Amino acid sequence: MRGYSNRDTTTLALTLTLSFALSPSTAAALTLTPSSPNSIRSTASTIAASIAAAYAPGTNLLPPPYYWWESGAGLDSLLTYYHLTGDTTHNAFATTALLSQASPTTDFLLPGLCTGNDDQAWWALAAVSASEFGVPTSGSSGPSWPALAQTVFAEQAARWDPARCGGGMKWKIAPADPGWHYKSAIANGLFFQLAARLARLTGDAATLGWAERAWNWSRAVGLVDAAFNVYDGTDDAKGAGCVDVDRDLWSYNAGVFLYGAAVMAEVT
Repeated sequence: MRGYSNRDTTTLALTLTLSFALSPSTAAALTLTPSSPNSIRSTASTIAASIAAAYAPGTNLLPPPYYWWESGAGLDSLLTYYHLTGDTTHNAFATTALLSQASPTTDFLLPGLCTGNDDQAWWALAAVSASEFGVPTSGSSGPSWPALAQTVFAEQAARWDPARCGGGMKWKIAPADPGWHYKSAIANGLFFQLAARLARLTGDAATLGWAERAWNWSRAVGLVDAAFNVYDGTDDAKGAGCVDVDRDLWSYNAGVFLYGAAVMAEVT
């Protein structure tokens, strides 16, 4: 384990966001003393092990009722756990599982599993994390972590929709899918974060420009208001398009924008 710092508390916070994988008995057995580095590390280790154990053998995915995107987010939490603690216990599994879903077109666009821009982006962000944290691809001859993330980013940038509401990412990828006309905060927030993190990783000014465009559009259309409330989405087919906003509040919508904004503050 690395030396204790404030980042160790972040380890716990990030893995707790995926504590859905904990069994009731494991969750009940957890005890945490926030002032104790050993307690923080021990609790984070228990949660990480429970997340890894929840994946179904042979599929590299969490079993139903969990969605495909949640499997990608779970792997990202294991990579973050490694980054903040130095514990490599779950790295081989996380790497294998992540690469197994990369798809023949190296873009995580698997039929029947990936229907939304948000679905695809969660996996791309896990690849960004692997690159940021220096996790090797275990000798794989497949694509590099940055290449996987950049392929997804290029595809999503091409899906940016200026025809309605002056831009934005649609929730769904295919026009036939319910939700095609919904421009969701999660799809736009993840695209914003992906662009910001890739801009930091590559230094590419055009990618940074996309992050700024995604943020400015989200503010202009009202997904992020002046008080930084992050609302769920808006319908681009209603009236002139995006004339009102679904004001439901979900923590993960705020979280993905917060992460992207923190990266933008660092980069700019």
